[in-house]
Amino acid sequence: MNWVRPENATLTDPVVINVAPFTPALMPAYPVPQPSPGTPLEAIGDRPMFRLAYRNFGDHETLVVNHTVIVDGRHGVRWYELRPNQNPVVYQQGTYAPGDVFRWVGSIAMDSAGDIAIGYSASSNAIYPAIRYTGRVPGDPSGTLEGERSIVEGGGAETVAQGHRARWGDYSSLTLDPDDCTFWYTNQYLRTNGDATNWDTKISSFRFRACGSAGSRHP
Repeated sequence: MNWVRPENATLTDPVVINVAPFTPALMPAYPVPQPSPGTPLEAIGDRPMFRLAYRNFGDHETLVVNHTVIVDGRHGVRWYELRPNQNPVVYQQGTYAPGDVFRWVGSIAMDSAGDIAIGYSASSNAIYPAIRYTGRVPGDPSGTLEGERSIVEGGGAETVAQGHRARWGDYSSLTLDPDDCTFWYTNQYLRTNGDATNWDTKISSFRFRACGSAGSRHP
């Protein structure tokens, strides 16, 4: 890209980047469950989630992105770190789907220390839709994420007219503060059972303690 003389900018043909096999979380085959009286939720698994985030560390550039996939019959967050060199490659990738909880509508970002965080919604037949996150530091084994943290546990399920499916959290957003270490995450939740007009927005922040210091490795 040439921002000074845009007419000198060039575009190349799309590049196919092979990733690990996955089953996309497509509707109507793979809805997200909620406790009664909740309606099955849309997984929006046919596209990457907001947003693909870019960083330039000087010695390398990196892109992180995620989407929703199916793992053992439930939804999980598939994430990638891409290195857009002359020949773009998958630097690392993984799928986060521990336990029996469904996780979807993720958002991913990376701080100035190379720490990665992912926020997402979590639900099942036993828990109302919640907002949670996980992350990793550069020293963690490639393709792995650390333990899950809860931002808020939902107090109700979304209900819609019979025969219809409910959209949820499209799209959640994880972005970096100007301090380049603090993550800000925005997503929806319900305090009580209700339709799509009944939801609340949760805005939260967290950071890895080691970012900008020699502190602990945990977020």
